[in-house]
Amino acid sequence: MGVLLQVRFMDQQQWYRLGACWKRRISGPAPGLLDPNLQFNKFPKGFTSTDWLAVQLVEGSGRCSGHVEVYFEGMWCTVCDDFGDEKEAHVVCRQLGCGTAVSTPGEAHYGQGSGPILLDDVQSSGTELYLGQCSHAGWFTHNCGHGEDAGVICSADNFSELSLITVPKDLTPPPPPTGAWMAVRLVNGTGRCSGRVEVLIQGTWGTVCDDLWDLAEATVVCHQLQCGQAREAPTGAHFGAGSGKIVLDDVQCVGSESHLGQCVHRGEAGHNCGHLEDAGVICAGAWMALRLVNGTERCSGRVEVLIQGTWGTVCDDLWDLAEATVVCHQLQCGQARAAPTGAHFGAGSGKIVLDDVQCVGSESHLGQCVHSGEAGHNCGHLEDAGVVCTGASMAVRLVNGTGRCSGRVEVLIQGTWGTVCDDFWDLAEATVVCRQLQCGQAREAPTGAHFGAGSGKIMLDDVQCVGSESHLGQCVHSGEAGHNCGHLEDAGVICAGRTRVTFGIIY
Repeated sequence: MGVLLQVRFMDQQQWYRLGACWKRRISGPAPGLLDPNLQFNKFPKGFTSTDWLAVQLVEGSGRCSGHVEVYFEGMWCTVCDDFGDEKEAHVVCRQLGCGTAVSTPGEAHYGQGSGPILLDDVQSSGTELYLGQCSHAGWFTHNCGHGEDAGVICSADNFSELSLITVPKDLTPPPPPTGAWMAVRLVNGTGRCSGRVEVLIQGTWGTVCDDLWDLAEATVVCHQLQCGQAREAPTGAHFGAGSGKIVLDDVQCVGSESHLGQCVHRGEAGHNCGHLEDAGVICAGAWMALRLVNGTERCSGRVEVLIQGTWGTVCDDLWDLAEATVVCHQLQCGQARAAPTGAHFGAGSGKIVLDDVQCVGSESHLGQCVHSGEAGHNCGHLEDAGVVCTGASMAVRLVNGTGRCSGRVEVLIQGTWGTVCDDFWDLAEATVVCRQLQCGQAREAPTGAHFGAGSGKIMLDDVQCVGSESHLGQCVHSGEAGHNCGHLEDAGVICAGRTRVTFGIIY
């Protein structure tokens, strides 16, 4: 039988049960009891997360009676009633802080459960602290149906059971044990893996106060949501202030817990926060879809990201080649050539979903970079960010010249041929065109519709090449939406053409 001990922790009186295994951890006077590893229902060192299975009793008269369900790999499962004796039920009651077992009704006494049957032939020695420590037939190994779901009736609700110390009447009984499972979601971020932390308590979603909140707590949230590693633990309502109840405060995790409910924390009654202190999390797994819009091909244009089913733009604050590098890498568009700002590819519409994006440059996708979400931006669409990647290749032809190596420049964008405005057009740009067409050196870069005015769309303007690019799409440029030209400004090129010798005649 364990002993009830009254312990002060973080200015809150709580009750802790000291079982046989836990007693072996104490080798000294009372200060040893303040070891964080002795918080109620948080499994001690030496136990694994599969030793500790979250347990609940369902469809009974309260939390201390009902059919047995255990939480395993993201779902609640039932237990077959082939218990050896009441020892197994005692373990369930002990884990839930519900005293001792009074009865073990079988044959779905509390109604048939649903979902998988996780455990059968559970056998206890009587000393286990958690049901997961008991021997059993193996995960999902059973010969039962839900008509044999196990039930348990415990002797007490919330620590009124027999103890060596009587609980004083003036003390409020504690809330449900720290180890209780709680659902978690991240709200108002860029996807399901970043945002304001909210937890589901007794059917109501509420926020978490940021007191003591850091990467250890964020790590547990990311692990619980299967969102990879924790990147940040933003505080101060970074993802906007929530509403309704603040359900947790002073959350303290080691970082190895499998869910947030295993961490030490205060409940709703103990918080001293407002919603301007709502905690947030950014996980590495916050992958977001990207596209580049209004450029010359899929590898250049205005950056747009898909957040909760809606495409939105990115503010250009802090935007440079590091961020563009990540975008190009994610889109498999080669290296970043430029990171145009100021709505270079035209102003978008709708939501601005990211701001203050800061990448190292080695990230595999934009969601891994530090950023503010929609709620935190201070931009308008005239600050939409853009990207030009080296992979933005486009077909080029020369029209109305003396052959394929001279004429008016036309490019193929999204299945349509269009002309190029002659603003900034000179030999550097002509050199790239001649190289792309394998037409030798550039001789001239005629402007002013030298080869006649084209028709249809003007696809490119303000083209600026270094001269070493392998194709015109690698040069910085404005797309169709950004031009201020007419066809009397169509650009042209004259290349030297290939030199070849046939029967002694030079062509």
